[in-house]
Amino acid sequence: MIGLWLALAWSQEPAFAASSDDGVLRAGIDAVVPRPAAELWPALSGEGAQHAWVPYMRTAKLERVEGDAALCDGLTELPWPFRDRTWVVRMTARASRVDGRATYVAAWDYVPGSGSLEDTEGAWSLEELPDGRTRVRLEAMADLGKAVPAPLLRWAEAKALPSMFDALLAQADGRAR
Repeated sequence: MIGLWLALAWSQEPAFAASSDDGVLRAGIDAVVPRPAAELWPALSGEGAQHAWVPYMRTAKLERVEGDAALCDGLTELPWPFRDRTWVVRMTARASRVDGRATYVAAWDYVPGSGSLEDTEGAWSLEELPDGRTRVRLEAMADLGKAVPAPLLRWAEAKALPSMFDALLAQADGRAR
């Protein structure tokens, strides 16, 4: 997967990747978009925003805030014949400056035993580029507790990840107005 990220660093087209080792689904997005990171950040960090950019998330609810983390539970719908998955995740969001440029990270990790997953974790990151564009990355992992069949990988790569990315941009466009 690291080789993919290095190869994509030179690309301007969004890239979507899904793979599985030992029953663990790994998915990623790497893209450069022609807008400031600050315009995208509210769509990633705002309460309830995920419904707009994760088309197959059927429910997501903020349960409580613990310090700088929010506990959220939800249900993710998977294509037939796979069972939908329930989960509780601990979400954090932070903004910082690196070398004078804004960086944002919205991360999550699974609360063990809280749903029908073995584990999940990941993060969206936004890196402001010198020319006003933003590098958008998603790195995610989900352990479904069983082997991940090829049709689910193809669905993630060809449909789920591109639709998440497109919906995130649309959500950011709607919030920027």
